[in-house]
Amino acid sequence: LAWQAMRDTAPLPRPVRVDLQLPAGKWIASQRQSIAIAPAGDVIALALNDSTGRRLYVRDLADPVLRPVAGTNGGATPFFSPDGRSLAFTQAGRLKKIALDGGSPIDLCASEWGGGAWLADGRIVLTRSYAGGLDVVDAGGGPVKPLTEPDPASGELGHWWPQVLPGGEWIVYTSWNTPIEKARIMAFSLRSGERRLLVEGGSHGL
Repeated sequence: LAWQAMRDTAPLPRPVRVDLQLPAGKWIASQRQSIAIAPAGDVIALALNDSTGRRLYVRDLADPVLRPVAGTNGGATPFFSPDGRSLAFTQAGRLKKIALDGGSPIDLCASEWGGGAWLADGRIVLTRSYAGGLDVVDAGGGPVKPLTEPDPASGELGHWWPQVLPGGEWIVYTSWNTPIEKARIMAFSLRSGERRLLVEGGSHGL
């Protein structure tokens, strides 16, 4: 009876539906990872192009206005910090981070490819190059450490688009190959180094 009472009173997740109207003359950048949603689901970040170039914008989902993020001209592949108060992104071949309440971008490391996952323990897992594996760097800066390495003998071209699963131990990423039918969605354990095949012939696991 107690279990049933708790089950009946627990709040149910509510779906969020949003109309995203882009300003005239702007379009979503086509490079890799151009849209990110804050962990709380209340803010969205976009890499948008216009006639003058590319820039990052954020929008509170309760507000229809897109706000440009100062200092992110040419920025791409945004992703949020666990608390949703900062963005990491690539700019001019570097991984950078910036606080959304103001300030200048802070340089973290070289990254020509982009995309990543900001972990709750303060580390960032990222792919730094097209033909690279997953690396990890502290969000406060410091040396970059390798996590995985592609296996050319099996046809792997790179390990792309890392996403952290709830709990923070497992990273889901795409083992890229061509054609796309040969790509695989993999999982990597930060604790043990174990790798698991999740989907054969898939990509962009979330």
